[in-house]
Amino acid sequence: MKKNFLNIGLLILVILIVISNSELSTPIRASENETLNNQIEDLIPALCSGISYSEINDLKTNDIKLIDVKIPNSANWYRNFYNAYLHSTEKGNYINDVFKQDFNAVVNLVYNNQKKCTYKAEVRINGDLKDHLDVNNLIASLDVKLEEGNIFGITRFKLLIPETRRGDEEIFATTILKHLGFLSPRSFYVNASLNGNQAHTFIFQEKLVKEMIEYNGYREGPVLETNEEYVWNSDKDSFYRRDDLFDKPAVEIGRIVNTRWANSSKENKIISLEALEAFNKSLIQTTNNRQLNNEMLGLDVAHIYVFEAANRALVANHNVTVNHNRQMFYNKLSNEFIPSYYDGNPEFFTKPPFEDIDYLNIQLLSEGAKKALEIPIDIKKLTSELNLNGLPFSEEEVEKYINVFKSNLDIIKSYPKGIKLKHPTFTEQKNNRRDTNIQLLFFDFDSYNSYICNQYLDNCRDIEINKDINLFNKKITIDGLSAHLFASDKEKIINPESTLIGSKSFETIEIEDFKVRNYNNVNIDLDVKNKTITFYIKEKNQKILITSDNVLVDWSFIVKNSYIGEEFYSRSDRNLLTGCLTFYDIEFQNIKIYSDSAHCEDNVNLINVDGKISFLHIVNSLNDALDIDSSNVYIEEIYINNAGNDCLDLSYGTYVLNKLEFINCGDKGASIGESSVAKISDISILNSNIAVAVKDSSDVDIGKFYGMEAGTCVQLYRKKQEFGPSRLKILNYSCKSENLNYIQAGSEYEEN
Repeated sequence: MKKNFLNIGLLILVILIVISNSELSTPIRASENETLNNQIEDLIPALCSGISYSEINDLKTNDIKLIDVKIPNSANWYRNFYNAYLHSTEKGNYINDVFKQDFNAVVNLVYNNQKKCTYKAEVRINGDLKDHLDVNNLIASLDVKLEEGNIFGITRFKLLIPETRRGDEEIFATTILKHLGFLSPRSFYVNASLNGNQAHTFIFQEKLVKEMIEYNGYREGPVLETNEEYVWNSDKDSFYRRDDLFDKPAVEIGRIVNTRWANSSKENKIISLEALEAFNKSLIQTTNNRQLNNEMLGLDVAHIYVFEAANRALVANHNVTVNHNRQMFYNKLSNEFIPSYYDGNPEFFTKPPFEDIDYLNIQLLSEGAKKALEIPIDIKKLTSELNLNGLPFSEEEVEKYINVFKSNLDIIKSYPKGIKLKHPTFTEQKNNRRDTNIQLLFFDFDSYNSYICNQYLDNCRDIEINKDINLFNKKITIDGLSAHLFASDKEKIINPESTLIGSKSFETIEIEDFKVRNYNNVNIDLDVKNKTITFYIKEKNQKILITSDNVLVDWSFIVKNSYIGEEFYSRSDRNLLTGCLTFYDIEFQNIKIYSDSAHCEDNVNLINVDGKISFLHIVNSLNDALDIDSSNVYIEEIYINNAGNDCLDLSYGTYVLNKLEFINCGDKGASIGESSVAKISDISILNSNIAVAVKDSSDVDIGKFYGMEAGTCVQLYRKKQEFGPSRLKILNYSCKSENLNYIQAGSEYEEN
């Protein structure tokens, strides 16, 4: 009898152990369909049929064997191709937009290791002139938009016939500008074919879109270029450009390129119009169509002159002396326009720089050359970058070219200094452009007041705008005539003293080695002796941003938020801030941050930050507690309690985190994505929907992981098109959850 009781007791003990152990979530792959329906709302299919993290991480641009573009409707494609060629040679002299219609396509990407990826895409003819059409080989320069997948994180790119961009010189110019820290597209040689025909060499060049902006460490914002409608369509026959018929230059106005971002919220619309207004002032209040009035682009535009000097030293003048070739990104966080390289037509290998005799403020360009010379160049690294992009130069050859580049900068630096001159005002130059029937639209996104004017702004009338119209379209129609969104108020265009309004939207307080941007009068207590600063937030739109050119050491930052009221309807505000407390573009050591309560999208947001944080203590966040973007930081200890969404969100950076304790995370305990590399020594998460989520090409190592009361302990998956599989390794794993862990095909998970 005792023996039977003993056996029953042992059986019960075994059952209890099994039940207890079953609560520990193991890295079993859940069915992808089941997961899509039940667990991960933002999951998208695995990249390239499940290519592994190790495979894709080992690939480089020179591992591409072939890009084949197949166009199912090939008959219509070649008919359009021939008509474009005919109208750019015999019946015209440029490629009209009518021939740049999108065609559905399939992009087959083949690597040297025979791995093949197939992506749906849209393609169209690219370029202005007939050199982009090779009728002998039946190929054209292409503009490609991948609808799925990516090529090294790029979804929008051009395949350019090399001769249209001067081949090796384009690769050299884009590579060195990127090496110097300028915004410059990744550009490299590839073999490509159209509809399976003979392969030819093309220049693969990414476009200035969201992926390029974020890859370079910026938060997405307005991308601007010149609307070329009145540049190219200069004759009654729209297939001819006839500048010889006019004694005045064309009307040039700006446009927003990324209209989807601009229209995604009212705040983004306001930021985009702010940028467009300033860009239009720089185009229209200038002495000629070969230079911008840079002073209309902000209070500090020295970096633009550095960019222009570097381009001129590369004899890539087409990028900086032809205004309708300009491309700019507006960085709202710094209220700066960041110029981007585009179609410079460099002649660096054969010609010296030339001086514009009518260039205003030549001394500012000279100072830009001086600053460009101060930027360090790593010959060995640059050689490797050029080799990777398809230029097989030796270090000796690269050094020779760099010496020429520096010599050219010395020439620009020595340009004769003159007095500082001003560009003409709008009133002074408004009659110096060709007469058109253009309608300029002025619109206020707060009041919805709107009116249209002629190009001289002396004939205006009020109108009503349908709220469903996309005002940022390249062209809209009002009363049967073309109209273009131009600014919020014509007085801001006419007034020569009116500059970028974004630079006046906050109060700047300088405190020892750093600056505080105080948005909407936050109360501040400063204790310099103990290096402590406390911010008291009491209203919805009050926020703080900390920035500095120096290293902050041993400071403590405290936020006390007492605001209780309506939530934000948009993730970011009209200053592009998501955090109640933001650290931006700053380096620090042994910093401590404390924040109690926050109604913003992020309680604390770190952007472009380097250095060490000793302690981070965040409690009672309505949404995310801590969001770190594009940074390189070591954090000794983080304590987070009660976040309405994620406790920790990491993106685009390198992070070393020692001890993390998270309690009550509404969604994810730690969300690590967007090509982040993170090493976490010890993480404890109590009560979360997903304890640890690793996404989008990220690489994470965790020493000790303890999780309790989790919906799911671990998820590895792909969320955004421009990224791929991820990797996670955990040495000491202990986590209990309701659901199985999910590891998407291609992602790699290791647990010891």
